[in-house]
Amino acid sequence: MSRSEAKRELSQKEVNQRYAKAGIIVNSADDVPIDEADACYKSAQEVVDAVVKAGLAEVEYRLWPLSSLKGLS
Repeated sequence: MSRSEAKRELSQKEVNQRYAKAGIIVNSADDVPIDEADACYKSAQEVVDAVVKAGLAEVEYRLWPLSSLKGLS
């Protein structure tokens, strides 16, 4: 999903609730920047699997997000 689609299609309340339930801390008055929501990105697992399958890397550790930061202008 593109960032502009996310702004049109995603519910700010639902995204905020999903991040809070996962224990992810966000900035910007506690709202998840909607154009940085998880729906805007490819699955991390798909990317990791492709890199490993191509022989470019191997997995040593698995990490999870602790915060989502976006600069304001």
